[in-house]
Amino acid sequence: MNNPRFLFVAAFLSACAGADPADSDPVDTSETDVDTAETDLLDTDLVETDLPDTDVVDTDAPDTDDTDGMVFLPQTFTAEAGFRIRHAGNAKAGYNADANAGPVGIYLYHQPKDGTEPSGGGGGMLSTIFAYSEDGLTFDAAEYTEVATGACNGQDGARIVGHSERLALPEGGYRLYRLMQGPMAAFQSFSSMYSDDGVVYCNLPTDHYELGPNDNGTMGIYTTFVAEHTENQVVLLYLGDLFGDNNTRRAVAGGDGDQFEWHSDNVLGDAGGEASQAYVDISTVPAAPGVRRLFSMQGGNGIYSFITHDDGVSFVQEPGPRLTPSDFDGLLGEDFTTCAFFDPTLVQIPDGSGGIAATRMYLTSRVWDASVPGCDAYDPCTMHQECDEEVILSAVTTDL
Repeated sequence: MNNPRFLFVAAFLSACAGADPADSDPVDTSETDVDTAETDLLDTDLVETDLPDTDVVDTDAPDTDDTDGMVFLPQTFTAEAGFRIRHAGNAKAGYNADANAGPVGIYLYHQPKDGTEPSGGGGGMLSTIFAYSEDGLTFDAAEYTEVATGACNGQDGARIVGHSERLALPEGGYRLYRLMQGPMAAFQSFSSMYSDDGVVYCNLPTDHYELGPNDNGTMGIYTTFVAEHTENQVVLLYLGDLFGDNNTRRAVAGGDGDQFEWHSDNVLGDAGGEASQAYVDISTVPAAPGVRRLFSMQGGNGIYSFITHDDGVSFVQEPGPRLTPSDFDGLLGEDFTTCAFFDPTLVQIPDGSGGIAATRMYLTSRVWDASVPGCDAYDPCTMHQECDEEVILSAVTTDL
């Protein structure tokens, strides 16, 4: 990334500062898990968010940071007006820059939440339903990924473009991991689809992970990335013990991403409290060479971020929320109130010269619709499901 947003701080300033600066309810078991040319990103009504101070949380993992002198500033996200997709959730957004693979732009993989699906097939935990947008704001009608007939040793595969969880393996090839759950989020398998070219994927029968010692047979939202501080290593961050601590754990695999081994629990330092206060629905993006930023939801009430300098062994929480539901007040129309956030997913949009022009966050949100007959008689965001709707909203930042 060109021009990462950090300050080089002299030693005497660090001494004066005296401190280092700094992603609930049980996981939605229907969770699904998908990467655009430069577009006009900011042509919309925006409201800048407030960032109140919060306590810094640091874990007790060893310090392997090799970016001494970098102080990262929290990103300020601006809520965007209107709905990206209505009656939808469990979003995974990614950017496709390869015109040979498909239209350049943002691909928003998701699950319909109105009881309907586009014709053409089924998705499962790794959603095969997506909507495309050139500008990241207006999305085409949802459709299924294209079937790659006979592409997998005579069996059908899937042509998947622009998925945020597409992982380019250190040893070559690509994987899209697939979590299968049973009743009550019981873990069934963690398999993958594999691709030689990053476009046509084939199902693999291999089970890549057997869970950690304290996961209590459950696994929720997950994300993977390639380690930068350890050669030929793939990192898996995931939610475990969904009806207990319900927080983030870490596992690692070799450069082929085939067999993961448990590494650690409680990587965000939030164990031991109420499950609804854990940082869940995790997603990560690069912040600078050797540094990643993790985004998470807490209790449906806000999106928070953490920095890791050591491939997710340890994290430092950044001050304040990145977004809260009230940031969307007045942006969705007079009948709608934003009640809660879930599943933040981030897209870094290239500037055409190797850098990042902006980062857009998409969120599954529960909104209250007072235009539903009878709902104007209730207080917004109370326990009346007939007045609720799941939608996908967005916010944007040019902070790097």
